[in-house]
This record gives sequence, structure tokens and C-alpha cells, in this order.
Amino acid sequence: MSLIRATTDAVKNSPREIFNWYLLSCTWIWSFSGVAKGFDEGNIASLVSMEVFKERFGVDHQSDSEYSNTKGWIVAIATAGAVVGCLSCVKITEKLGRRLTLQIFTVVYIAGILGQTFSAGNLAALYISRIIAGVGIGATTVLPAVYISEIAPRSIRGLLTLQYTCCQQLGVVFGFFFNYGITRHYAGSQVQWQLPTGLQIAPAIIWGLGTFFTPESSRFLLSEGRQSDALKVLCQFRRLPEDHPYVQEEFRVMEAQLEQEMETEAGASVVDLVKETWSNMANRRRFILMFLAHLFSQWSGANAITQYSPTIFGYLGIEGEEGRLLATGVYAVLKFVSVLIFSVFVIDFIGRRRSLLTGISLQITTLLFVGIYLKVTNGRSADEIAANPAARRASEASIAAIYLHAIAWSIGWFSIP
Repeated sequence: MSLIRATTDAVKNSPREIFNWYLLSCTWIWSFSGVAKGFDEGNIASLVSMEVFKERFGVDHQSDSEYSNTKGWIVAIATAGAVVGCLSCVKITEKLGRRLTLQIFTVVYIAGILGQTFSAGNLAALYISRIIAGVGIGATTVLPAVYISEIAPRSIRGLLTLQYTCCQQLGVVFGFFFNYGITRHYAGSQVQWQLPTGLQIAPAIIWGLGTFFTPESSRFLLSEGRQSDALKVLCQFRRLPEDHPYVQEEFRVMEAQLEQEMETEAGASVVDLVKETWSNMANRRRFILMFLAHLFSQWSGANAITQYSPTIFGYLGIEGEEGRLLATGVYAVLKFVSVLIFSVFVIDFIGRRRSLLTGISLQITTLLFVGIYLKVTNGRSADEIAANPAARRASEASIAAIYLHAIAWSIGWFSIP
């Protein structure tokens, strides 16, 4: 059964009032923070391939191997900050609430973006700024999912959570196409890399200000002992009176779940919780399964291709910055559309296990083809590839394989969460 079909069936058995524009607006505002991660990936992938960027930061004299190391640090160091953001926001949000925590990390993210934009050719300042921005990005991968799951009706929770993933992929589209458009008009100037970097602040302002118009989640308010406020917010989201059976039942379930969690965690230290995770076979199995699923998803190459796609397309024979950025823009759009189509219409219909195996098989095949192509054409310039009909056809097939890899990831590893 597809997500649309399952949601439609659930809607028929629920009060119509709970599906309202206020709920959708609040979830969209929080989901829009997903643009941060995607925008950063698309933007930095474009920047590190620009000659003006290399000249500005004094790395244009480096050899290919030296710049590969520098480029790796520039791209990956934000991920280190994201790890800090992911872990730190969990405890902070339990103390300060979902809304205030996201607002704090949004300010951190904006500070990091400003630092990158005005790093003035200082590589150390760029590194530090990317770590700071990464901290904010890390929080935006955790907090929206928590908030949406706490305010959304169970019947459409999956569909509303999907908004975040779509916004994340939309951010990649923004990152690539903004760079493509700006490169067409400002190639060779500092504006070429500074403007798309600074533009990352725009969506942050939208979701940051938007959070002031969204209430704190009922679940958090209830955990703080504010029962009346929690019930009021729940009614606000459901557009139903306090004495409505649907509201009463949902509120009772929420109270029971929180009470059970408090009993489980009462007096338990971090060590005790770790022991509980590993000593219980069911918990251990769940943890290992999900950990490996996300680990292999990262190792599948999807993020690496996104973050280095202009460089990769250059290896595959596409000439010029504009051409490579356009190719990466098409890649981002294809990934966004395939994520939307397969997550809504296909994955639940054919089954997650079958989707995963199909996607992995396609990813292995496409990466193997591209790897063989790069080995055979190693050292050849784009002009040499274009002059050889066989090499040109192989180049076109490799580019198609990269696009197919994006679709394969949407079918496979994306289906796991």
C-alpha cells in the first residue's frame, strides 16, 4: 500500500478538523530548515571547483593531490560540526524546548555562514566558520523531525515528516542552480562564490522568524508539568475543543507514554541506558540494524557524489565551470524528483526490502561502470575525450550512470528511515 493510499484510508477514519492549514504551515516552517544541509552540500561542491575560489584562498598553486586534501577538509569539516550539533541539541531541547533550541542553533548557523562569506581568503577562518555552520546544520537534522512527530496526528505523521526530506533535497537544488546562475553573470569575480554562500542566510531567516509563530509542542509542555498549556496547544493544532473524544484520547496516550518514559529513565545514568541498549537483545538488534543502515547509506557514495559532483563531471568529460554546474543542477533536480516519487508512490507499494535490494544493486552497477571508465580514461582531458567517438560515448554513458545512481539511492537506502 502506498503512502498516499495509507494516508487516505487513515484520513477517512479521523475528524476532518485535524487536517488543517495551521498544522501544515507549522510543519512546513520547521521542515524548511532541512534546506540548510542540502544548500551547504550543493554550494560547497560548486565552490571548491571554482578557479576564483582557489585563487582567493591561495590554493591555486597546489598540485592536484595537495588540493584534493584541502578540498576534502573544506567539504568534510562541516560534517564534524554537524556531529556536535546533533549530539548537543538533544540535551538542550529537553531543557529549553524545541522552539528555543532551534532558534539558538539557527543563530549559530547564520554566524557560520557569515564567517564563510567574509573569510577574506583566510583558509583557517573558512574552516572555523564551516565548523560553526555545521553545528547549526546538525541541529536542523534532529529538531524538525522531533517537533513534527510530536505535533502531527499519527495518521499523517509520515506524510508530514516527508516535507523535511523534500526540503533537504530542495536545498541541494538551490545550492547548485544559484551557483550556476551566478557563475553565468559574475564569472571570475569574488561575487561568484560569496553571493551563493551568503544567500544561505535567506532560508535561515525564513524558518528562524517562522518559529516565533509556531507554538511549543504539547509533548514538551506536558513533560514540564504544564498540562493546561499542553492541552491548549493540542486543541490549537487539532482545531477541536478540549472535550472532544479525539483530543481526550490523544492526550491520555501522550500522558501514558511520558509516564512510562519517566519510570524507565528515573535514576538511570547514561551508563545504565547504554547497558539497557546492549544487554537487551531486541534493543541491541534495533540499534545495530539502524546504525549499519545509516552507515552504509553514507558509504554508498550518494553524499560524496553530491559534494564533489562538479569535479566528478569534469572527470567524465564535461568542459567549463558552467557546463559542470549545469550538469550538477540536473543531478540535484533528478535526485529531488526521484525522492519525492519513490517515497510517496513506489517504496510502500513494492516493499522496503525489495526497494533496498533493487537500489543497492543499481548503485553497485553504476559505480562499477563509472570506476572502470575513470580507470580507462585516466589522464585524458575533456578535449581528448570529445575527439574520440568511442570515449565520448563512454563519457555520456558514465554521466547517465551518475544520474541513475541518484535514482538508485532514492529507491534503496533512502527507503530505510
